[in-house]
Amino acid sequence: MAADWSKKWDHLSRTDQVSDITLMPRYLKDYVTEFNFLFHQIYKCAHAQIECDENHDCYYNFGNNARKFLEAFLYYKYPNAVEKDDKLARFFGEDALAASLTDRINNEFSHLAGVFERSVLPIDVPEMKTTANFILQKIKEKDPDQFSALLQSIGVTEEPAEEPQAAVEAQ
Repeated sequence: MAADWSKKWDHLSRTDQVSDITLMPRYLKDYVTEFNFLFHQIYKCAHAQIECDENHDCYYNFGNNARKFLEAFLYYKYPNAVEKDDKLARFFGEDALAASLTDRINNEFSHLAGVFERSVLPIDVPEMKTTANFILQKIKEKDPDQFSALLQSIGVTEEPAEEPQAAVEAQ
């Protein structure tokens, strides 16, 4: 996210037969890929203050963001084409709670089909934050180099003093 604002970034958009060249929106030039954007959303959810109204969007969007991020991340981590391969369980290893909670949030909060009641109930913010921390901690544990590069891609030069797992346990 350390964009050089002295450079001009153009964006070409087309509507029907008319094309426009405009300045690229900040959300497009801040992230190299959607993968980096999704990682940033998980990071923001893990480090956001639960009580703050300004953070509601990272919690409401967390199910979709986590699902999309993990689909891409786990596809490249485990690129086999085995159908019944539980990549989430493989990723979290012995931590069945993290795998189960992540799977439940990804399913319940990113798809309303079959669980319409979910759409009318308030979201469980502490579960979102806990799951975000599980994901970050496991990436850091399994691949510290990639974790560091992902942090750098979102403009984080060093992690907060408190480890994400410690923050989960303190709640």
